[in-house]
Amino acid sequence: MATTQVKRENLVETVFETLRKDILSGALEDGERLPPQEVLAEQMGVSRTVIREALNRLSSLGLVEAQQGRGTFVRTARPVETMRPLLDAFLQDETTTRELLEARLLVEKLVTRLAARRATPSQVARLRDILGTMREKVAAGDAKGFAEGDLAFHMGLGEASGNRVLQRVLGAIREMLYRFLDEFNRIPGAPDRAVEYHSRILAAVERGDADEAERQMLEHLEDVCRVVREQFRYDVSV
Repeated sequence: MATTQVKRENLVETVFETLRKDILSGALEDGERLPPQEVLAEQMGVSRTVIREALNRLSSLGLVEAQQGRGTFVRTARPVETMRPLLDAFLQDETTTRELLEARLLVEKLVTRLAARRATPSQVARLRDILGTMREKVAAGDAKGFAEGDLAFHMGLGEASGNRVLQRVLGAIREMLYRFLDEFNRIPGAPDRAVEYHSRILAAVERGDADEAERQMLEHLEDVCRVVREQFRYDVSV
């Protein structure tokens, strides 16, 4: 029974990653309707249960949306119109930046604590892969690629938390967070420190040490606030 469960989790992870990459790369476009679950299952050589679970994970991250009687549609490329003023103001508005960091503190401390308690082996492996990619992007001087990896790591923690409400909260600020990370990680030294903190967070998650995982996330966000204060003279703290 345990072997069957692990196999299904691995299949779900494979389908999830395949569809996620197709969506983020633009191979699947915003507004595009995905094939029915039975067709996807046949195309990918898995059961409908695996497809359903993978789609649920994508939905929790805001990458797809199921519409009753119409099907499942790609949604990631669509901007969140209610947040557009905040996106346009990013790192030009002290209040907006401070409020995002405060929100991150409340959400990501809990997300990280839950991830340390609930992360599956496949989710930990994915976080490890993301961290490896982040290191490669630092070495290559690819700031945008690093920001994408940074975002993927935090969203991956949200998924590993096993709490769909918290995942949706992260999904709601996903664009804002990416814009922030894309700007922030262009500051000299910021990517190297981020990799170090992410490494410590992941190590604690792997050990199942919720207290240490939360502590490392807090230190990470405190470091972010310190840099924002120094670089932009913004009055921010967590």
